[in-house]
Amino acid sequence: MDVIIAHSFAVEIRGEINEEQRATYMNEWWQKAYELLLKQGIHRSWLRSAIDSLRKAGMLELRKGAHDMLHRLNELNVPCLIFCAGIDEPIRMILEDEGLLLPTFISL
Repeated sequence: MDVIIAHSFAVEIRGEINEEQRATYMNEWWQKAYELLLKQGIHRSWLRSAIDSLRKAGMLELRKGAHDMLHRLNELNVPCLIFCAGIDEPIRMILEDEGLLLPTFISL
């Protein structure tokens, strides 16, 4: 994984490549990283367990005002997109737990 990160970061910060090339490299990085996660045999139930453990330990909380902001954006019908550089399932689980997986989310 360190080799993938080192190579991809070097590509990302190079100034001589255009945005299309950069996007291609970043997509390639994401695919390789995701394939490594799959090879590890990660199960959805493990993610759920990790989230629950972090929450019980007081180590998982949304930023102050996040609930109000996301609900207000939803009321105003403002689309909301959350970017994730890894797997999105933990984010989806947390938002569901918090009652924040709202209709204005474009993709998650």
